[in-house]
Amino acid sequence: MSIIKLDDCEHAIHASNANLANSRLEDVRLAESTVEQVTFEGSTFKEVYFDQSRFDRVSFAGVQITNGVYSGMSIDGIDVQELMTVYRRVVVAA
Repeated sequence: MSIIKLDDCEHAIHASNANLANSRLEDVRLAESTVEQVTFEGSTFKEVYFDQSRFDRVSFAGVQITNGVYSGMSIDGIDVQELMTVYRRVVVAA
């Protein structure tokens, strides 16, 4: 596997059927992206923004999210912000 480094990049990127496993994304804005058939397994995201993006057939196995903003995010039609609110009410309160 080759390593691609993009520092101070201001260009649009098109990736199709991409394996991004074990990638490190830091201070990256991927707003309004469309992502299909991509693997992010084992990746580290720090200050990454996916505003108004769409993911289809994407594996996030093993990905950990901290301090996430879930406003407007849905997974398989389920509102993530609502899901997290219920989770915190039930699990954290227990």
